[in-house]
Amino acid sequence: MPLADRVEVAVEDGRLARLLISNKWRDHGTPEELAQAISAAIRDAMPPAARATAAVPAPARAMSPGELRAYMEQHNDWHRRARDFRRRAAEGTLVPDPAPVAAAEGNHVQLRFSQGRFESLKLNPAWAEKANIQTLVDEVLAAFADVDLVLHDPAAEERRALHRLHDSISEFASAVRR
Repeated sequence: MPLADRVEVAVEDGRLARLLISNKWRDHGTPEELAQAISAAIRDAMPPAARATAAVPAPARAMSPGELRAYMEQHNDWHRRARDFRRRAAEGTLVPDPAPVAAAEGNHVQLRFSQGRFESLKLNPAWAEKANIQTLVDEVLAAFADVDLVLHDPAAEERRALHRLHDSISEFASAVRR
């Protein structure tokens, strides 16, 4: 039985709520592999990232001069806003809140975030090899205390608005033909 089957987590409201580790985990892997199994279980339990849905194309029709002007205005607006968004992102002004430096007492458990989402945890191998299950679970949960698995992204709403505008332009363009 792989080590991943010896770990169980529950994520509620974007936070780690429960962690169960089999008493026999040492028979199936190293502390590093345990950390990987816990990380994978947490990532699997996290809510999925927003996914774009494909729009169903409307029947095509000819575009009137007024519709063409409206389309070009929307298109130019989207390009201007997207260019401004990319510029600000490159300048570093649209970064998520800094990832918390979360470590349980004694630096036995460390958390790592990537692009505002939980990525992995690291266990001190010497400590994890000696720690009993309850201590191990308690320290991991303590490291996750008050830590959101998906950090606040200040650019999220603007990114969604750009996607909505792009979808609107695509819908408009798919409804007409040249």
